[in-house]
Amino acid sequence: MEIDCPTRWPSAYNMLDRAIYLQPAINSFIDNHPEHQDLKLTPIEWEQAKFLRDLLHPFKACNDRIEATSRPGIDKVFPTYEVLFNELDRLSEVLEDPTHDDHKWMNAIYPAIIEMKLKLKRYYGKTEHPSVYGNCIILNPKWKLALFRQDSWEEGSVDKYRDQCCRAYMEDYHTYDVQPTRMSFSIGMKRPWESIDEEEDSDIEYENLRKAAPSPEEATFNEYDHYVGLPVLTRKMRTLDYWRAESTSLPKLALMARDYLAVSATGAGVEGHFSRSGQVMRPSRRSLHAHTVSNIMIYTDHCKRLKKEVKRWKGAGMTLGDDVILENTESVTGDQVPQEWRHQWWKERGHKFSSHRGR
Repeated sequence: MEIDCPTRWPSAYNMLDRAIYLQPAINSFIDNHPEHQDLKLTPIEWEQAKFLRDLLHPFKACNDRIEATSRPGIDKVFPTYEVLFNELDRLSEVLEDPTHDDHKWMNAIYPAIIEMKLKLKRYYGKTEHPSVYGNCIILNPKWKLALFRQDSWEEGSVDKYRDQCCRAYMEDYHTYDVQPTRMSFSIGMKRPWESIDEEEDSDIEYENLRKAAPSPEEATFNEYDHYVGLPVLTRKMRTLDYWRAESTSLPKLALMARDYLAVSATGAGVEGHFSRSGQVMRPSRRSLHAHTVSNIMIYTDHCKRLKKEVKRWKGAGMTLGDDVILENTESVTGDQVPQEWRHQWWKERGHKFSSHRGR
């Protein structure tokens, strides 16, 4: 059985889902142990548990989506709020249905739904001023401005968020030289006086300057307006893959997308790393420097992202939890010691335990 934990958002759903899955086993256990008969749930109580599980399921799905750290999540904040508000409205309609008056426990849940909606509105109100949420949904090629055109959004939302994102692009990225043009060495360099022929009518410097200057089309081309004018992406493609492919045609906007989509939607990833740091900084490793702990965590996370196969080797004391070494290092079988650790290797490296320390 799983137990509800106040510091873990989906723990209540996990507890109910696990209990419902084990319902036959739980009933059988209580039937075989008469001393626990007072803990047996009635069919109505099991029905309530199933209703609460179904009620929490959309919140569980949205939580898992936002907490993910393997891909951008900041562009999913507004759609997630939309889903949750729609789900709470649906639940309110169900609980307000007079046909459910016989289910008194459903009427008792209604105030909780109202409180959930008020709390969600308070959190949603905090997304009004930070422009990152609106800009990121526009920089998602599958959404762009489509979300703000839905009936649930206020009139004028399309112009509001489109202009907001355009201002951010124009102020920080439009004039940014992503790939600076390399000008000829002769530009800005005066020729020696004696090398100039009075009869020569050469405009080499002028031609070099003209070629190096951006064309009128390039100077006036607005990548943001061009991108917004394109149809939304309909094929299955990750957002970062899309901007990687468009980095040649829309280099400035791709840079903006990379900066904005790197923002974490929640602190779940940071909290996870904070918890894992305790596995590195165990009582037997209290002398580790902060930089060493950071490097171990970054290196381990990098290996996981690359999906590198690792081999377990007890006693290494280098990584998180069970100590591991990479597959491409020297092979170790059983309790075998690596070659470089044999034959008193510390003497060759001037270790502090060596009788002949290197200077």
